[in-house]
Amino acid sequence: MTAAIACCARPPGPGIAGAGPVSTPAVPMPDIHQVMAQMTSVIEQLGQVTAQLAQVIEGLHAVRGAGPTGCCGQAYLGTAGVQLGGAQASPTTYSYLPEPSSPAGSADQATAIETAPPTSSLRQRILEIARGEVGVREEGGSNRGPRVREYQDASDLGGTGWPWCVAFVQWVMREAGNQLEHRGASVQNLKSWAEDTDRWIPKSDHASVQPGDMIIYSNRGKRPDHIALVERVEGGRVYTIGGNESNSVRESDRSVDSGKILGYVRAD
Repeated sequence: MTAAIACCARPPGPGIAGAGPVSTPAVPMPDIHQVMAQMTSVIEQLGQVTAQLAQVIEGLHAVRGAGPTGCCGQAYLGTAGVQLGGAQASPTTYSYLPEPSSPAGSADQATAIETAPPTSSLRQRILEIARGEVGVREEGGSNRGPRVREYQDASDLGGTGWPWCVAFVQWVMREAGNQLEHRGASVQNLKSWAEDTDRWIPKSDHASVQPGDMIIYSNRGKRPDHIALVERVEGGRVYTIGGNESNSVRESDRSVDSGKILGYVRAD
């Protein structure tokens, strides 16, 4: 009986009286150089994500408040190849449509405000370059085309397929030797930059507007959503050259009293 019990007895194990000392496996110390390299890699990735988010935010600024007739009225979140939910966002685009010209002698011409011819070689270059682009059209899709891409490259937004009215102005200024400090694609941000740098001209101060200056519109409400270059102010109307107007670079005009005009930006 004693033998049977002995043969079935459980042998001592870890933690049981009679067992030998329990050994703890050694934990290797991490290589400090490897840890630093991993941290550097993580920081670089965070920097890339931050840059992409900044570009997405810039694209969203172009969308904010734009209406169905705004050149920047585009639901565009696919900036610089940023993937949203695993797929590139598809933009919905609208073209800016200028107001129709009023017949000669209409009430719109009651207040005649004239601008003198360009008084500097810079302003002459701005108008000459802009006039040379009239007729350029989008190709291969909305907000796309070889020449449109050249305009967009003047902005720091990157990529293509996004509203390009600001980019056109930036490109003209750069080609004229007057690179704007503001390099984004948002009309709202450009207006804020102009106000911060004392370049903003209120709508009521038409008398100080010069050829080569910029004009900012709001097609819905008071939020800026389109920009163009001033060619001249004559007979109570402001004549402009703008990009992304009816999918092209074109000349247009409207009354200086138009409710859609927010103000102007000095070229220099």
